[in-house]
Amino acid sequence: MVNPISPGPRLGHGLCYDAKAKQVVLFGGFDKRGTPLSDTWGWDGVKWFLLAVSGPPARKWPAMAYDPQRGETILFGGLGGAGRSQPPFADSWRWSVNLHTNSAGRRTFMRGLIVFFALLLSFLAVSFAALGSDGDAVLALIQGVLIDGTGSELVTDSVIIIRGGLIEAVGSNENTEIPESAQIIDLAGAYILPGFINAHVHSGYVEENLRAWAQAGVTTVRDLGTPFAWTTASESVFDDRDQLNEDNVNARLISVGPLVTTVGGYGGYAVTSPEDARVKINGLIDGGANLIKIAIEDDLQNRRWPMLSQEEINAIVETAHERGVKATAHISTSSHLQMALIAGVDDVAHMAINPVSGELLNQTVELGTIWVPTLELWRGISHRYGLSWDRTARRNLANFVEAGGIVALGTDYDGFSMPFDLGMPMTEVKQMAQAGMTPMQIIQAATRNAAVACDMAEQLGTIEQGKIADLLILNGNPLDDLDHLEDVHLVIHNGIVIRDNR
Repeated sequence: MVNPISPGPRLGHGLCYDAKAKQVVLFGGFDKRGTPLSDTWGWDGVKWFLLAVSGPPARKWPAMAYDPQRGETILFGGLGGAGRSQPPFADSWRWSVNLHTNSAGRRTFMRGLIVFFALLLSFLAVSFAALGSDGDAVLALIQGVLIDGTGSELVTDSVIIIRGGLIEAVGSNENTEIPESAQIIDLAGAYILPGFINAHVHSGYVEENLRAWAQAGVTTVRDLGTPFAWTTASESVFDDRDQLNEDNVNARLISVGPLVTTVGGYGGYAVTSPEDARVKINGLIDGGANLIKIAIEDDLQNRRWPMLSQEEINAIVETAHERGVKATAHISTSSHLQMALIAGVDDVAHMAINPVSGELLNQTVELGTIWVPTLELWRGISHRYGLSWDRTARRNLANFVEAGGIVALGTDYDGFSMPFDLGMPMTEVKQMAQAGMTPMQIIQAATRNAAVACDMAEQLGTIEQGKIADLLILNGNPLDDLDHLEDVHLVIHNGIVIRDNR
């Protein structure tokens, strides 16, 4: 049956997108009593084809949509020239399989059908025009040299098939079939790496920073603490994160929210007891934290703070793990590291700046605890204040790697008032090399290991079938010269080319 939407008195109606429910909604508005009118629909899964169509200039937001739950197509005629304060045009229809058979109904239906097909053709034209740039296109990368992040041997004639933002197939030219519909990019010997991950940054909620990282091929960053005192209202930063992640030109943002501490301690969110810690950690996770960060710090450069007790640290980590969330700990000395290991944290942020015993290093290795060294930070502080923390940190890192430890790249970007590399973290990379790490170990630290630290090893970090297509493609071989990490050929984020230097 064909039913016009009533143009009766209504207020506040219009088209809107519900980001939390991930729905586009045609809201019918309120009646005079403030009750929502019944002709308000939402389409789950964002199954809404919104088109900006040419038409009478007095109309705003004409659109076509399909409601899969009702099995109906909606043609929304748009709003009047005065905008949202006016009722929708009366040529807003719902179609079902039953139609009026009288002549007036047929004429009305045919008018609507003409507009429907005009909208459909416009939609198809827009869709085909965008086919080469959206995440549903099929992309085939051929003739690249693959460094897949696993530590495997290089594949010199690689083929990577990307569909819907994911890696559909990886192999060589001999054993990988290229779909006929694929857009082919011949890399002509360029080197393919997983998108890099900086596992320790701050100021990750700044859009310009996220774009700079993504353009450099650092397609994911982990923000390890907001700079302000945390309250319940601060949980809006997780909504900010989600909104920033909607824009594909931004690096993917993983966030902890606050740095959990004790009253008056180093950090921004204080707990007062193990019981209070459990309540507040559950609240952070409910609010949207990707992981939890603890401050284990009492004395840094003669600045002293009260510190969490071992019982409180244990309660924080236990609560996070019970919820399936990883926990990371800020440390700066070997005694802090010992407390973190007792609690069972998943990774530690900052290489210790005093010597770490072989026994403690071996314990860290045996537990599988990842270490994020932030050598760029220690180098900057040491140069500013005439300290030797950078040399001690590099020695500790060298011993940790020799013992078989797992390292993830992280810089502590903007965590101290000093210049940091924004984009490719070359200072950190070269400090890691100076500590004796090989180029392959550094690449794995910035890809596979960092993905584990971010709790995204199933989605990121290596170039394998089923993972998200985040790729950094270079003109030169970084295994021969790490400076080639800045010689970018292409950056692909979520299966879409966001930087093209061909």
